[in-house]
Amino acid sequence: ALYLAAILHDIGAAVGEVMHREYSYRIILQHREELDAACSCRVAEEGAEIARHHGVENQIPQTVDRGTAIAIAIMRVADGLDYTANQTMKRIETSLTDNTLTIYAHCQQNTEDCKRCIERAQEKSILLSKLLKTNITIKTR
Repeated sequence: ALYLAAILHDIGAAVGEVMHREYSYRIILQHREELDAACSCRVAEEGAEIARHHGVENQIPQTVDRGTAIAIAIMRVADGLDYTANQTMKRIETSLTDNTLTIYAHCQQNTEDCKRCIERAQEKSILLSKLLKTNITIKTR
């Protein structure tokens, strides 16, 4: 479901930027049968929920299970790292030591876009930090 959401989370922008998360949710659910059939599993509904709530300002409903909440939190960080939507990030690495998850971002160049993406991802990492009960640091490498 996280993979599906990663690919389709912004598809709703084709309908309208302002409510793109809600449109993404609806589009994914409209194609539920095809998406579920493509992997012979049930991923569309959870993927739609992840896409719907990947905005930092979105509250996660209490009906969402912990696994889906963590997937939403991961999607938020990934969305932040892609904030400029110009492929600034080439890849990431992670390291977990003591009580800190460090995400190393490899940027195309250490540009203003790279800095903006990292700042945005750090802002959007609050939920993941809370759910995993760990500090999250995002920096370039």
